[in-house]
Amino acid sequence: VDGHTSTSDWYFLDRFTGTGYNMLDEPVDLLEGDAALFEAGMWLWTQEGMDYYYYFREDGTYTSYAQYDGSRESGIWADLGEAVLFGDTAYNYKKLSPGHYQLVNMDGTQYVNVSYEGNFQEGAYQPLTNKALEAAAARYFEERTGVTPYVTSYIARSGEIVLELYTSAAQDVKLANYAVDRLTAKGTDADTGNPVDLSGYLQ
Repeated sequence: VDGHTSTSDWYFLDRFTGTGYNMLDEPVDLLEGDAALFEAGMWLWTQEGMDYYYYFREDGTYTSYAQYDGSRESGIWADLGEAVLFGDTAYNYKKLSPGHYQLVNMDGTQYVNVSYEGNFQEGAYQPLTNKALEAAAARYFEERTGVTPYVTSYIARSGEIVLELYTSAAQDVKLANYAVDRLTAKGTDADTGNPVDLSGYLQ
């Protein structure tokens, strides 16, 4: 029981296209085409295996949601024309595809990919954290094998979370490799191709 007395609607969406369907199986397209860089709404920020969700507002402020542990930070950003000021760092940027951009800092040492997730109501878009999915993967594997694994995670190019299960923190012997969606906690065992559903192991 999640404490809600009723549900007006829910959306099942592709995280890159923003398209999918609602509880009546009607098509949904939250992106509705292109998005200007840091248009108001939720953006996925991916950098060197780390990912954050940022909620950008029309007043030039943002709140970030670290996807490892759910911690949050707030700041400001500004459009500089051919560049963007994000916090205290200026980035040049180029458009990769509709709603997808690459940011590069001025000395070319930092690359960031950002993708528009949609104009969700602030606080309504709550992806599962890496920490929660790692713990769920450990419980899932232990129930099936009797072995308690050490779990690490990283972001795949597809936007899925990859959960790597090892015998110990030394990461010497890999036991399993799960690729799951951070909204549904469902995916596949990358080694066997079998379906994996961690949703019942979340706490």
